[in-house]
Amino acid sequence: MAVGSGGEKGYKSWLGVGLETSYGTKLTATAFLEFISESLAVNKESTKLETINTSRNPIKRFQGNESVEGTIETYLNPASVAQMHLLNNCLAGTVTSSGDANTGYSHIVYQGDREDSFSSLTLQKRVGNGSTFDFTGCRVNSVSIKGEVGNPISFSAEIIGQHGTISSDTVTVSFPNVIPMLWRGVTFKTGVWDSMTSVLASGATEYIRGFELTINNNLIADETARSMGTATVDFIKHGMAEITFKITQRYDTTTAFVRGFTQTAYAMGLLLDSGITAGSAAGGTTYSMLIELPKCYYKTQTPQVSDANIVTQEIEFDVIASSQGADAISLKYSNATASY
Repeated sequence: MAVGSGGEKGYKSWLGVGLETSYGTKLTATAFLEFISESLAVNKESTKLETINTSRNPIKRFQGNESVEGTIETYLNPASVAQMHLLNNCLAGTVTSSGDANTGYSHIVYQGDREDSFSSLTLQKRVGNGSTFDFTGCRVNSVSIKGEVGNPISFSAEIIGQHGTISSDTVTVSFPNVIPMLWRGVTFKTGVWDSMTSVLASGATEYIRGFELTINNNLIADETARSMGTATVDFIKHGMAEITFKITQRYDTTTAFVRGFTQTAYAMGLLLDSGITAGSAAGGTTYSMLIELPKCYYKTQTPQVSDANIVTQEIEFDVIASSQGADAISLKYSNATASY
């Protein structure tokens, strides 16, 4: 068959995740991810040699450094083992699990900078019903979780990896039956930082129309991570962490304006609850996610009027660690998976 005479269908594609036991060593995927779109790609730089060669055209070229990068877009779902692998890798810390099959399991993920084993991923993708591609030595540079009224909560992960090639693996793909997190299961709480042990336990509920949380590792995979003798990076290290958070809220009071100028620190919390029981027993843990930002400052802002309808405002926060060595984010999710 001539190249280009056929055509693979996107709906037959899949993405898989494997936990590498040593950096860059491929591990066949054992967990699989439903997704909206992906852009995982391996690229090699190419350079045409500009020489004087008795003609007006270059006559030689070479391939340079290899890089792997791309973004995965999907819906937030704690029931997805593959997706939680991506989230755990982004936070780069220890995962502490508890619970049992009857009541369901809960997992606390601590922020860290792990560079040792189990801190890198093999990502595999099948394009249509055709070829499968391996991307090894992958780390998650950033994760964004975004919610808006009327829609599932979205989840995106930006990937940086070491190497990419065609795979010969044959795998059996399966996905969880649980639906993703929805806007109607979101609760937002806040409270003054210095009197707050857990904002989700004792903070005040406020109404919001949307939110966006981004965790960025600023991974180092530039020329400083490369050496002579190879076209791939030697490693991908974690840079300075950066967490950004913003909400969309109806304007009905000057509270946010005042908070932005008084420079009082606040704790922020999001409870995302599916209402679906994770364990085998009734009344057990539900598929859910708890996100706490222990110390945030309102950025200064003034509400703007753009039309005759209800005034809304987008409020941004400066997210910092509560003290030296502390985490700037605390995350706990619950599902039917015993451990990671």
